[in-house]
Amino acid sequence: MQQSYSKYFGVNVKIDQITLKVMIDRMFKGDYSMLIIGYSGFYIDPMAYLENFTSDSPMNTSLWGNPKYDQLIKKALEASGDERMNYLYEAEKMLMDEMPISPAYNRAYNFLTKPYVKGFERNPFYGSDINKVYIEKH
Repeated sequence: MQQSYSKYFGVNVKIDQITLKVMIDRMFKGDYSMLIIGYSGFYIDPMAYLENFTSDSPMNTSLWGNPKYDQLIKKALEASGDERMNYLYEAEKMLMDEMPISPAYNRAYNFLTKPYVKGFERNPFYGSDINKVYIEKH
């Protein structure tokens, strides 16, 4: 990433390798210019990510805040269906326009399952639940 930032953005990046404890301390104090962290939602819904960027969220490590964004998230929590998704769309658009975060990659998993293996549920967030797996006679 250091080379890519230099090549594509003309930005020279100095990397500080620090312990997890120091990183967490700096992260919540805002003591950084750029921070690379990963996050996976715990359920399949835009709110799993978007709610983390409200001004008062303890997960908002960007320390960014926007009262209009907070209102959109609040309205989305109170709405349903298309109305809810419209509020979430507007919130996501605002987040991307103001760019307190810069998504760098998406994690991907590949699964190969024999046709006679049944009940295997794939979850993109936290692995797979194998409690319901069984082998069909073949």
